[in-house]
Amino acid sequence: MPLWTRETREQYLNNDLPGYSLKETIFTNTRTRIQRALCNEDGCPVIIKSFENRYPSPRQRQCFLLSYELLKKFNHPNITKALDYQEQGGLPVMVLEDKQSIDLREYIQALKGKPVPIEQFLNIAIQLADALSVIHHAQVIHKDLHPGNILINPATCSVQISDFGLASLLSREQTTLVPAEQLEGVLAYISPEQTGRMNRSLDYRSDFYTLGVTFYELLSGERPFSSQDALGMVHAHIAKVHKPLTQCREDIPPTLSSLIDKLLNKAPEQRYKSAIGLKKDLEKCLVMCKTQHAMVDFQL
Repeated sequence: MPLWTRETREQYLNNDLPGYSLKETIFTNTRTRIQRALCNEDGCPVIIKSFENRYPSPRQRQCFLLSYELLKKFNHPNITKALDYQEQGGLPVMVLEDKQSIDLREYIQALKGKPVPIEQFLNIAIQLADALSVIHHAQVIHKDLHPGNILINPATCSVQISDFGLASLLSREQTTLVPAEQLEGVLAYISPEQTGRMNRSLDYRSDFYTLGVTFYELLSGERPFSSQDALGMVHAHIAKVHKPLTQCREDIPPTLSSLIDKLLNKAPEQRYKSAIGLKKDLEKCLVMCKTQHAMVDFQL
């Protein structure tokens, strides 16, 4: 690995990549830095993703490369497109398309606990189900679907699934038992079988559960489960029953509440069989929602 001088560190952290002009840093934590830039060739906005620290673990490097390789597989409007990959200072840098989006986590925080209007939610959910059907058709399990890995353009409500660093190319995999604090993924959104405490193999239906947690949060303004510690959160996913959405807000149709219940079922075989089936049910809910609005308008 090249010598890590102050100059190469600044060059890497500022992502002074050949062919791109850095504009601003939009997110950073102890591991990752996300920045906006312009492509010098055509002036198109791009997102540059890099490591924040000099010494990422082999596992972190593997996840970074896997995410890029999987993103390159897809050409879908609701899946982030990977444009370029370079090495800078001995560390990888990824260039992604920029649709002027923010992550869904930031979008939810801006709502300050208020739920998303039902029709708006359904338009978002249908896009995500459509993207997930493409991902699963490619024999990929995302395994990390949560608001931090879903992008949304606040003006258009166009959404994209991103970051495939924890994804699996296998149709099934066996999880192993590790301490709750060491589980991969965001604990508030992982499926019961991802905890390694269900003696179940993990397959594509795990993504339905994690997506269900996100849907629940969008519709209610809160997650279905909360806990002060990791072990408590794991227990909640395995054993606790969430409050039905019909008890969280009065305008939730029972059909939509039942759809979320199905996604959040502890048993994978009781969830949806395919993302296409989920999308069709969401579209039916949208038709019902628009019909009810039209009837109200007519009565008025």
